Amino acid sequence: MTQEEIEKKAYEVYPERKMFIPQDPYPPMEIDTNAHRREGYIKALTEIESLPKIHGWVARDDDGELGLFPAEPARDLGMWGFYPKFVLEPTVFPEVTWKSEPIKVELLIR
Repeated sequence: MTQEEIEKKAYEVYPERKMFIPQDPYPPMEIDTNAHRREGYIKALTEIESLPKIHGWVARDDDGELGLFPAEPARDLGMWGFYPKFVLEPTVFPEVTWKSEPIKVELLIR
């Protein structure tokens, strides 16, 4: 999960709010409650740190099959020649192609 995704989750859980306290006959006093947003951010980070993780390498074969490897694989005749591999949904990691090098990943298990 990227930094932006963490912040987005925190902001969704604790959106920015402005609270007005009426005080007659004075105009409303504005209080910023962004403390909730910071609390949500810390909560999201804590949840992420406690999730189980899989470390490995992601590479795409010449036929489009995307795999997760326990160690950095080597390119060999249209496929990445290190097994065992876990086959991933082909739509994830669209930036990984046969021509690109494998990328090191940390996947969070939810």
